[in-house]
Amino acid sequence: MLGAIREFLYGWQFIHLTVLIVAWLGGGSWLLMRSLRKHDSSIRTKFTKCLGTALLAGVAGGITGGAIFYMINAIGGQIQVDLRVLGMIIAALTVIAGAFVTFYAMLNRPVKATLKVVGSPMLAIVIIGSVVVGDATMRAVKARRAFLKRMQCQATLSYIRSGLIAYERDVGNPPERLEVLFEEQFVDEGYLGCPANSSDRVGYFYIPARIRIADGESDKIVVCDFGRNHKIGRNALLTDGRAIWYSNEEFSALLAKEENASFAEALAAAESP
Repeated sequence: MLGAIREFLYGWQFIHLTVLIVAWLGGGSWLLMRSLRKHDSSIRTKFTKCLGTALLAGVAGGITGGAIFYMINAIGGQIQVDLRVLGMIIAALTVIAGAFVTFYAMLNRPVKATLKVVGSPMLAIVIIGSVVVGDATMRAVKARRAFLKRMQCQATLSYIRSGLIAYERDVGNPPERLEVLFEEQFVDEGYLGCPANSSDRVGYFYIPARIRIADGESDKIVVCDFGRNHKIGRNALLTDGRAIWYSNEEFSALLAKEENASFAEALAAAESP
């Protein structure tokens, strides 16, 4: 379950979760206390009691919703369909239902009376939760898609690597331009563009160099993303055949190495306005 949920969780989302928990325990408990006093003026309901009730309701709803999300995500894995967004929607509805059932059991009132008492606090929490969880989910989906684009880009560079090796084997030297790989039918044209930037026919910068996988690791760059592709970093193909993702800071450090001096100069010229 945690593995499935972890794919949607990022560090910045803990702020969202904190807001939701505080709203549920603090605001929800206070609204529940006010609602109980309104519907039963003969008793003076304490905030601490409402806090405990809201806590148990939240835990019960959260566990139930998490189990539902895990189950739907597992089904999606079996049928090879991404059901995570659908799973989160159904899980959110399950959390609400699970919390209401807990309230119903702990308040010991008829269903209609329970609905009247917990209606306002649950509605407020649903609104807050929808905004917080919706924002966190959309950010996570966007981050996930960007990550998948980076992985697809690495796969594209691996495909280009195979084309470069095949070209050098047949011709005897590296091609002068990446387009030559397509023109000579060593790769399909679609593999010259970066998956993160479909507007460029050729999405990579290249300087002719021989790829020597058997010679051990090397930090010399052969091909890399243009900076406009991913914006937060670049994939690079090295002369030892590795396709690696670098953050902007890591890529700058890579360019600063002596073996990449000519590549860095040419790249700067190609990306200058």
